[in-house]
Amino acid sequence: MDSDPPPPSSFWTVGELVSMLMEFLDKKSLSACARVSKMISEHALDVLYRTGPEILDIIKLLCPEIQRAGEGSITQDITPFQWSRFRHYSSRIRILRHSGFGTNIPFALRGSICDLLDSLSPDGGALPLFPSLKKLIVEEDLPMRYPIILPLLHDGLKTLSLTLSHIDYCDLLGEIVHKAPNLERLSLRDGCGFLISGVLKPTPPTADAILSLSSLRSLSISSILLTPEVMEMLASRPRLSELSTCSYRFHIRHRNVSSEESIPFPLPKFPQLTELYISSKSLMGHGRCIFQASNLTALIVVFTDGTPAGAATELISASFALLKDLAIKFFEPRLRGDIMPPTLTREAIDPLLRLKFLEVLIIEHPQPPRVNDYDLGRVAISLPNLRCFQLCARGFVSAEYELPTLRCLLPFAQHCRKLKTFGISVDASDAVPPVHRAHIPFSHSLDTMILYSSKIGTETSRVVNFLASILPPHALLRHIVSPKEMFIEESSVVVGCWWSNNHFSAKGSLRKVKTWSAVAAALVLLRHGPSSKNWHPHSLATSRPL
Repeated sequence: MDSDPPPPSSFWTVGELVSMLMEFLDKKSLSACARVSKMISEHALDVLYRTGPEILDIIKLLCPEIQRAGEGSITQDITPFQWSRFRHYSSRIRILRHSGFGTNIPFALRGSICDLLDSLSPDGGALPLFPSLKKLIVEEDLPMRYPIILPLLHDGLKTLSLTLSHIDYCDLLGEIVHKAPNLERLSLRDGCGFLISGVLKPTPPTADAILSLSSLRSLSISSILLTPEVMEMLASRPRLSELSTCSYRFHIRHRNVSSEESIPFPLPKFPQLTELYISSKSLMGHGRCIFQASNLTALIVVFTDGTPAGAATELISASFALLKDLAIKFFEPRLRGDIMPPTLTREAIDPLLRLKFLEVLIIEHPQPPRVNDYDLGRVAISLPNLRCFQLCARGFVSAEYELPTLRCLLPFAQHCRKLKTFGISVDASDAVPPVHRAHIPFSHSLDTMILYSSKIGTETSRVVNFLASILPPHALLRHIVSPKEMFIEESSVVVGCWWSNNHFSAKGSLRKVKTWSAVAAALVLLRHGPSSKNWHPHSLATSRPL
């Protein structure tokens, strides 16, 4: 006979189960659990303080007088109770941030805080202030008179993100990496003092500092700090797998280079680099070195200058044969009169067709591409493994040249059976293909189609009929798609936006978006709406354009 199940109360005596439960609770619930019992409290506090608040909020546990010190400094001794309470919480913190002292902390008090931390920071084998700290984020654009960062560092730190002034990089970078020698992920962003016209400034010791980090696997570095010397040094780092100079990255990893034993000798350039996120200026400027990264599988290039797209794509296809994820972004003119990037042509796209392993291909440009249905058919046939394909899907500038038609969708439906997201700018105002049973519909993996930048006329019923015949029942026409749905992350350190939708406020664009929204709604009603059997898409043909 089976034994009776244990009573529910026994759940709270199993530490592993309690720890798992705490991961799913919000802060209010965790705070309540912290007052239940000693064991439950310990697990709740671990989750609550894993991601710590600002460093000053933690220091206030140690020195409450910081809140009332005014213009003075810290003068009271730390009591055993304050030290015990500080240790109780500080030992749990794994992520910590310092976003500057702000204007409400006077200079005298800043110096006093830094002196206090220096006096408490360990020497030799002593316990660090934050022994569990794995990730530290420091954002101090202005020169630090009192570098609060140094006492926080220890050899267990794995991730460090810095935004410092030029003078602080020059003075502190060497000491920073000396105190945190086991860093695996490092971000270096430039604050003030780098670009001063007519002033010859010393170069921060970036190359020497990074050279000492033998465990470094990921580096995000500002273009202004990425000198030829730094690039040459990075090329010889045996473990470096990710390099970024821009504010975007793919959030799906493809690391196929598994171990150092597989690396041949003599050591090739960038032997383990699999992810590169870079501006076109840096890519072409350091090309002799970077184009030897033969194991690259993920690449984002941001065109911020007049670099010819065709020259870049030719080098990309010739150098990075293993690419799986590729995104190319051209700058958007923000003001009237800004120069428009050159129109994307077939000659710029053709070299990419040699990248047979591509699964994600995204090209963002403010203008629709100068290609036709045949050109896009070649893309579909050449790249059958595509999961995400977007070609100028948000091109908002009117084109005076011929655009692809809706017929260009058919080869992608036939050959790209793994597609999940598809977006393009087409001309749906004329030559809409008739519904034909011979047309192969998209596979059920497709869930998003973006056509909102496409031309469309008043005869929307034919568009609805055609799309309904080739799209799976759950697929939606959408206007806004988040970068994450395109497998792209935007950095929280560098302010940037993958694309802007400000241009949709223009009168003509707004009318186009509304018309496509009506088409999207008609598709939903046709396939799923409760009154769909009484509704017919031809009713859209006689309606006035939105």
